[in-house]
Amino acid sequence: MTETNSPEQLTPVEQPPPRRGSWLMRFAIFFVLAIVVVVWFLPSMAGKLASHSNVANWVGADIPAEIEFESASLSWQAPVMIHDVKIRGTSGKATANIESITTQQTLWSLVTNRAQPLELYVEGFSGEIVVPKTRMANLEKVNSEKALQQLMQHGFRHLPRAMTLHVSKSSFRLVDEQKEELTSFNEIAGEYAFTPKQETQPAVHTFQFAGKVRQPETGGEFQLAGEWQDAGGQPLMPVDGVVPANEMEKLVINVQGESIPLDGLNPLIRRELNDATVSGSVSGSSQHYVGRSSNGSFVISTTGDFTQPNQSSKNSETRIITQDGTVVPVDLSDGSWKALADYNADQDTLTLSTVQLNSNAVAIDGKGVITNVRTTADASLEGSLSCESDELLSIIPSELREELEIEGLRISKFVAQGPLRRPASENDAGVVQSENSIPQDLKITTSLAWDRLAAYGLISEAGEVSFSSADNWLHLAPVSFPVNGGQVRQIPEVALAGDSPRFRIQQGLVLDQIELTEPVVRQWLKFPAPLLANATAIEGKFSLEVGQLAEGEIGHMETADIPGYLVIHSAFIAPGPMLQQVQDLVDRISLMVGGGAIPRDKVRITMTDQRVPFRVLDGRVYHKDFVLKIGAVRILTEGSVGLDETLDLKLSIPLNDEWLDKGPVLRSLQGEVITFNVRGTLSDPKFDLHPLGDFGRRIGIKAAGGLLERILQNPPRPRRRPQNSPGQ
Repeated sequence: MTETNSPEQLTPVEQPPPRRGSWLMRFAIFFVLAIVVVVWFLPSMAGKLASHSNVANWVGADIPAEIEFESASLSWQAPVMIHDVKIRGTSGKATANIESITTQQTLWSLVTNRAQPLELYVEGFSGEIVVPKTRMANLEKVNSEKALQQLMQHGFRHLPRAMTLHVSKSSFRLVDEQKEELTSFNEIAGEYAFTPKQETQPAVHTFQFAGKVRQPETGGEFQLAGEWQDAGGQPLMPVDGVVPANEMEKLVINVQGESIPLDGLNPLIRRELNDATVSGSVSGSSQHYVGRSSNGSFVISTTGDFTQPNQSSKNSETRIITQDGTVVPVDLSDGSWKALADYNADQDTLTLSTVQLNSNAVAIDGKGVITNVRTTADASLEGSLSCESDELLSIIPSELREELEIEGLRISKFVAQGPLRRPASENDAGVVQSENSIPQDLKITTSLAWDRLAAYGLISEAGEVSFSSADNWLHLAPVSFPVNGGQVRQIPEVALAGDSPRFRIQQGLVLDQIELTEPVVRQWLKFPAPLLANATAIEGKFSLEVGQLAEGEIGHMETADIPGYLVIHSAFIAPGPMLQQVQDLVDRISLMVGGGAIPRDKVRITMTDQRVPFRVLDGRVYHKDFVLKIGAVRILTEGSVGLDETLDLKLSIPLNDEWLDKGPVLRSLQGEVITFNVRGTLSDPKFDLHPLGDFGRRIGIKAAGGLLERILQNPPRPRRRPQNSPGQ
C-alpha cells in the first residue's frame, strides 16, 4: 500500500543564503564587459562625434589655422581614415582641401606602440597661393632688417615622432590677387619624411615630389627633392661647390623642370618691366644650399642651368609682351649661373666670393663685400660684364634706342660702391616706411665701348663712355668720343627714379668742331638754322653749347626748356628748297634795282663765324641773328621752328651797297631792309611777298620824285626858231 505524505511532509526544505562574493564577481564581469564594449566602439563614436569639429586642438593649440573634416572611420583593428579635410587660415577662408588621410597602422597599433614611425597617406590635396603685385626692387611693406632677423632666428619645427607622409593625386594653383589662375601644378605625388634626433644622427626632414605644371598655353613637368638637417652631421644629398660644416643647420633643395611656364612671375615683375608681361617657358635644373650656424651666420650656394624647351610650339618660346602689344623674343638657350656667399652675423657682413651668369646674351663674373646688411647694406662690388649690343641697348629708353645703330658694344668692367638701400623710417603714426628711390650715395661706374656708333646723323668710330650712378641719376662722361671729325664733350644724364624717363644737360660745351654733313644738318641744324634744311651739300664745322642747366622728358621734348648757342665755323652750303626760294627773292630785288640775276652756278652761299643764340621751349626752337650770304647779299633770320617742323620766321634782306651805288635815287635807299614773313613747314615754306611789292612801289615813287626834282632844278630851255637868210 502506498504511503501518503502529510502536509508537514510537503513543506520545502530551507536553503542556505547565497554567498556575497558571487554577486561581486558577476558585477565585475558585467562592468568589464561594458567597458570593453564602450572601448571597442569608442573610435566609431568618436569619429561621428568629431565630424565638423576643429581637430587642430587634437594636435596643438599653436597651429595658425583651423582644421576640420567631414567624417572619420575609426576602428581598433583597421587603419584610421579621415575624409574631406578643410584647412582654413586666420581669415576663415578655405585655403586647402584634402580628400582623405589614411594611416598605414591600425588604431590599436598607433595607441599601443607610440614609438613606431607614423605613416600617413594623403590623397587629393588641393590649394592655392596668391602671388601679390609688388616691386621686387622695393618691397614697400617689408622692413628688411626685421625680416632678416626673423630668418636668422627661425628654425624648423621638430615633430613629436618619426613620420612619413605619402602624397598622391594632389595639386595647387598660383593665382593673382583677383584669383585669376596664373599657373597650376597637377598630379603631384611624392613623400615627406621626418627622422628624430638619434645618438649619431641629427634630426632630418626629407622630401621628394614630382608632378606636372600647366599654364593655359604651355605645360611641362617638375621634380623637387631636398632635405633639412639639424646641426651635428652631414647632409644625405651631395652639395656642389661647398663643404658643409657639421656645426651648421643645412638645407639642400634640388629642382628640375621641363617646360616650366613663366607666366606666374608676372605679378612680381610686371612693374619692373613697365607693365610688360613675360610669357613662354623654360627648362633646366638647379641646386640650392643654405647652412646656418647657431649665431645666425649663413653659407649660401646656388648653381643651375637653363635652356629653351625643345618644343615646336610658339607658345613655349620665351618672350616679353609690351603694353602696346610689341613682342620681344628672349633667348634662354644654354645658360647657367653660380653664386657663393658667406654671411657673418657678428660682423653683419655678406661676402660674395663668386657671382657668375653665362648665356648667349650676357655673361657676368663678379665678387665683392656687403657690410651692414641689416641696415644700409653698404656694397663694394666689382666684376666684368659682356653682352650683345641689343641686350645693352634694352636699358636705353626706346625713344633714344630707335635712333641708334651700334656695332661691337661691350662693357669691360663695373664697380659699385655705396649703400644698396636706405634704412626704413617711421612716420608720425609709427608706420614703417621705406624709400622708393635708389640711395643717393650709391655709385655704380662702368665703361662702355663700341666699334662704330651712328645716331642723329653723327658717326663715331672706336669710342668709349664711362657710366656712373649717383643722386638717382645715370651720369655719362665721354672717355673718348670722336664724332664727325670732332668730339662729344657732354652726354645728357638720365634719371633713374620716376615714372617717366627724364634727362638733364649741364651748362657748357656739348659738341665741339663737328663737321657739317647732310645728315647732321637734317637732324641738328634745321631747327636753330632753318635756311639750312635739306641742304644738298655742305662744308664746314659747328659746335653746340648749352647756356644753363636744362631738363626735360625723354621722348617729349615739348616739356624741355634748353637755352644755348649754335656756333658756326665758316662754312659753304649748296641750297635746299627753302634757300632756293630765298635766292629767287634776291634775284627779283636785284632786277628791281637795275641789276641782273646772278647765275646760280657762280653764286657761293657762305656762313661766316658766328654764335647764334637759340632756345628750346614749348615744343619750338627759337633763334635770332642767324646770318648767311648769297654772294655779297646778307640774309638774316629770326623766329621759331616747331618740333613738328612748322615755321614762324622773319627773313630780312638788307639792301646791298653794290645795288645802291647806281645813282642818287638808289643811294637814297641806303639802310633799308626788306623783311618777309615765312610760314608753312620746312618742306613747304610759304613766303609772304607783300614786302616785295611795297619795295617796288617805294622805288617807283623815289624814282618819279627824283625825275621831278631834276626837272625843277634844271628846267628845259625854250627852243629857238631858226632865222631866215637874207633874201628870203
